[in-house]
Amino acid sequence: REAPPISPSLHWRHTLVSFPQATFWYFSASVELGRLVLQAKRKQTEASMSSALILEPSRDETPSSVPYVCLDSSIPRIPTYKWWSVFNILCCCLPLGLVAVFYSGEVEERMAKRDIEGAKSASMTAKSLNLIALLIGLAVYGFLIYYFAQPYISASSQGNHNSTQFGGR
Repeated sequence: REAPPISPSLHWRHTLVSFPQATFWYFSASVELGRLVLQAKRKQTEASMSSALILEPSRDETPSSVPYVCLDSSIPRIPTYKWWSVFNILCCCLPLGLVAVFYSGEVEERMAKRDIEGAKSASMTAKSLNLIALLIGLAVYGFLIYYFAQPYISASSQGNHNSTQFGGR
């Protein structure tokens, strides 16, 4: 007995894809997928850039995460005291200066979210911390100057300028 004839459409040579064809289809699909991904990213970038160019966002939009720049004249300008905080970190009281920098950043974040009351509260907290840090720093510097200048002050008040304590003979 003979096997029934195989139709040409069911023959393995016609149904299977050759390796070069499969490779070509795979790479063309990969290239197409990559092109679609790049196109989507490009559209997303263009959308984010076009929204960044809008000077006055509508009130129903969600707040952005970019640093706040006061473009709307109806929104009050609230001081951040950031430079005063940095000065206090470097010269006066490091721990309070660091906390003041945190609250200075909170002012900018809350202004970006259009939370005016929260920004005012953070601004007042930053100002208070900066003032306390400055006063602590001045008190510490005053104490250090008094402590190290005390031998010179006591020697000059006694009239003993040739004291052996200061290298005299």
